[in-house]
Amino acid sequence: NHFMRNFSKILDERGLVTGGWEEIGLKMEDEAGNHIRTPNMEFSDRNFQPYVWNSIFGWGGEDIAYQLANSGYKVVLCNASNLYFDLSYDKDPENSGLYWAGFVDTRSAYEFVPFNLFKTANTGRFGEKLDPDSLEVGQVAINEAAKKNVLGIQGQLWSETLINPDRLEYSMFPKLLGLAERAWAAQPAYETEADKSKRFATLEKNWNQFSNTIGQKEMTRLDYIAGGVGYYIPPAGAKIVDGKLYANTAYPGLTIRYTLDGSEPTMTSLEYKKPIDVNGDVRVKVFSGGGNS
Repeated sequence: NHFMRNFSKILDERGLVTGGWEEIGLKMEDEAGNHIRTPNMEFSDRNFQPYVWNSIFGWGGEDIAYQLANSGYKVVLCNASNLYFDLSYDKDPENSGLYWAGFVDTRSAYEFVPFNLFKTANTGRFGEKLDPDSLEVGQVAINEAAKKNVLGIQGQLWSETLINPDRLEYSMFPKLLGLAERAWAAQPAYETEADKSKRFATLEKNWNQFSNTIGQKEMTRLDYIAGGVGYYIPPAGAKIVDGKLYANTAYPGLTIRYTLDGSEPTMTSLEYKKPIDVNGDVRVKVFSGGGNS
């Protein structure tokens, strides 16, 4: 508190905002020295701008952003579970990235609900099933009047795992499209839907439309803009049932190609269009129109 009191005074004198991670607005221990996380009311009117990141389900304090906003703090939502782009896309061991807060893909950013992050909390850090309605019990909700204190949402891409510019683009795109949609598009209908089944049905319908837009339009743009962006393409979903190959892609509009001789599929390999008879080694790969795979 002594440090923040004097540091913010220096900034105030120069007309600057005191910004920092959520801890700048929190009391981290009580008078007895016990660990706590509650809004520090000493600084609630000092023009502090906390960036709230540590709202991982199961860790406690998932509602800290709303507590701070209700207390008068201007907050930016930077939730690690949805908006940390240095986290790996999924559990594939060939994917780079960290996973301490789980896995973050384009849909993670897209389905983030700023004013009630519990609404779409269907899975935990490692894919375990969650009940969003149960998670919400006992949590602090944001007051209607405090919504003006939420300045926006922000994605983070920490650079310690980025060894070159290609890795930067791979980690950023297409996650950034999901962030942009949620930050600037109209509030989605599922955000205020009380019925859980209807909420997730609407979310699935909206995501279907958005994933089609990415696969059929935006990835074509990314193939050519600024000489081409090295975005991430999810591997094909594939299985063999009764001697037939079944395959799909997360983004409709991309092309699945396959080989039957053990070689790596290329742009000239056979195109998968419907289930086919296979026997032996099968390899599948997803391609964009520009050749990214």
